[in-house]
Amino acid sequence: MEISREAKSGLYRVLTDLIKADKILAVDELDFLDKVCADNGIGDAEKVAAYQMTLGEAFAELGRMPAKAKDALLTRMKSGTVSDGECTLSESLLVEAAHAVFSAKAGEASVFSMPSGHVPFDRAQIIYVEDREKGRANIVLEKDDEFDEIRNIVRLGGFELIYIPRIARHYADYRNHRDLERVIRLVSPVQTQEQLDNTIHILQHMSTQYFYRNILKQKLQMPLEVQKPIWLIRLPDDVVNGNDYANFLCIESTKNVKSQLGDFVSSINSRMHEYPIVVNARKDTGSDFLYRGFYKAILDVMAIKEVDRWEIRLRTYGDGTSQFVDPETGKKAVFTIWKDGEEYPLFINGRDAAFYTLLLCASVSSEKSVDFDDIRSFQKIQRRYELIYQKLSRRSIYGDSEFQRCPDVTLPANRIPMKSRLCTAIRSSKLTEQSLYLPQEKGRNDLYIPIEPERVKVITHDRMENLAASGLYKAFLAI
Repeated sequence: MEISREAKSGLYRVLTDLIKADKILAVDELDFLDKVCADNGIGDAEKVAAYQMTLGEAFAELGRMPAKAKDALLTRMKSGTVSDGECTLSESLLVEAAHAVFSAKAGEASVFSMPSGHVPFDRAQIIYVEDREKGRANIVLEKDDEFDEIRNIVRLGGFELIYIPRIARHYADYRNHRDLERVIRLVSPVQTQEQLDNTIHILQHMSTQYFYRNILKQKLQMPLEVQKPIWLIRLPDDVVNGNDYANFLCIESTKNVKSQLGDFVSSINSRMHEYPIVVNARKDTGSDFLYRGFYKAILDVMAIKEVDRWEIRLRTYGDGTSQFVDPETGKKAVFTIWKDGEEYPLFINGRDAAFYTLLLCASVSSEKSVDFDDIRSFQKIQRRYELIYQKLSRRSIYGDSEFQRCPDVTLPANRIPMKSRLCTAIRSSKLTEQSLYLPQEKGRNDLYIPIEPERVKVITHDRMENLAASGLYKAFLAI
């Protein structure tokens, strides 16, 4: 069956990666590759194009082939893994990736590739990733007995099960803050005390949502869009146009987590003559910290400086600061988001800007959010909002008109439209990592912004400083 030139290059990329996966180049495997090239008309031009193609791009091209062509490719891949007499875990994992991508419905399974410079996660890990606090697998993985059973299942395939809230709980169990400080300083001695405290807080409270948005997307710059909960599994690395690349398989999580992972491991093991069982016999004690496996990986990630710097900048217009003027439209804005030397305005009114600032201040503080279900805090919340409203808008809280008057943010009728308008403004902006700036919910009405404190800057008439060091924030805390 004739396939496109792009699919031929994709086929060559996948098969060459498969041959190199076991770190042995057998003559039988080279003969196998030559036959595939002859049968499919793969010439030098397609081979050169394959060398410049990532594995993710290759699987995307092959996924567009007719079903019969994909079935034939799977059969050839399976026969190719045993042409040297043995199928290794790396080879079986690539075959499983092809099987998952070719047999899945749109979006259920995919492969993506990225430069491997800052990717500490290895092929021995299956990581649960989601963009919510309480996704599909949480109910199962949060139970100790269920987690232990599933962890033992994936060990049979040579994998380690990674569930982020358990990593956070692991660090939260260490009550000696001084010991944690010494560990972080050992890994990253350049952090300031403020950064150090923030890193420890993140490690002890990290959610799956924070891990996806701030670690995978922001720090590691993974080209990953998660609409539904997934399992993230690292495939064998390869070289693209002379540069090292890491490859990942994403499989959408099903409702029956235990059955899904059991089938995945069984499929991996069915192709191998022998398979490894990972047993982590060494565990942390009250005075020891593991520095290997995923624990090493997550500490290393926290030590990485941001690859792509960004800041939220807030101009306290009510204190005499000039507003930002958009050079394209001439419109003015109190809020901007700075990135790569450019500022992007957020076109929101003074009331919404004050609401956003309220959430930012609370997210930076020890409170970490604003709980609008806590009736006992309503007076303090409203007073803080009024203070911010005045500093941002040059208006009295007792305005002459309903539009100018400071609204009561504790009322859902005012708060919900504010949140909606903020989300619309952010999604309408030029930002690429919009999820980092959107208001999020811990509970139904418990709101926060998933942001690192040093990312928020306050511009006054004579200086720019971190939100946590600003007069605005100090006034917020004083209430």
